[in-house]
Amino acid sequence: MGFGNYMIILATRFLQDIKEFPVDAHGKITCEPRYKKEVIHDIGELLAGESVTAKEMGELFRKEKDNPNKALFYKPSSLLESKGIAIKRKPYREPDNLLVPGQFYFHPRLQATPPPPVLQIFDDGTFKASYDEEPFYLEIIDKITVRDLVDYFYAKFYSVCPDSHYSKDAGAFEHMLKFWDVDFILYLVDEAFACALDSGKELPKSPLDIQQYEAQAAAVYEARKNTCFEEGLDRVHPRTII
Repeated sequence: MGFGNYMIILATRFLQDIKEFPVDAHGKITCEPRYKKEVIHDIGELLAGESVTAKEMGELFRKEKDNPNKALFYKPSSLLESKGIAIKRKPYREPDNLLVPGQFYFHPRLQATPPPPVLQIFDDGTFKASYDEEPFYLEIIDKITVRDLVDYFYAKFYSVCPDSHYSKDAGAFEHMLKFWDVDFILYLVDEAFACALDSGKELPKSPLDIQQYEAQAAAVYEARKNTCFEEGLDRVHPRTII
């Protein structure tokens, strides 16, 4: 399981078990977003600095769940300090990584889920489905870069980016990242090609060509978020419990 997923899971456990924030009908913690970001950021720096492992932090939260004075712990680092654990912090985000560790993303390219089910039929007519054995999980991948965005764009042509085009195409995506995050840009790529095919228009030849499809991408993106919310798929469902 990726680093960012550990951050989300541990933050959820701290906010629920230590700070006792309520959980809504969809399983999400209901607390002030700014504070939730503080907790996630605190956990990220602690894990990156190897103050403790994710497993050790999870176990510490479990042990302190019934502590009558646990409300005094403003952030996970406060709890560690109370136990005499040396605090070591490090940045947890790689410079070229477009993902913010601890943030949830909706595009399938940024998610890790079980492979499609495989159905095995036996001679006696009985069958066995692979999903009967593998539990469902939904996690966020560790990393995506501008290079990956360029490759994703060219994959729509079943092609690869010519070396002579890379700098220009990378620059186009870097420009768009000033206005949109990587999640939305992936939907923008998808909708640009889908809309062009549906309308019989020329397919985008450059990443800059996809910007005209912002409205269509926004509609699909919002619909996806609403569907995920209704189905409880707008949060990490880890394959491993810390």
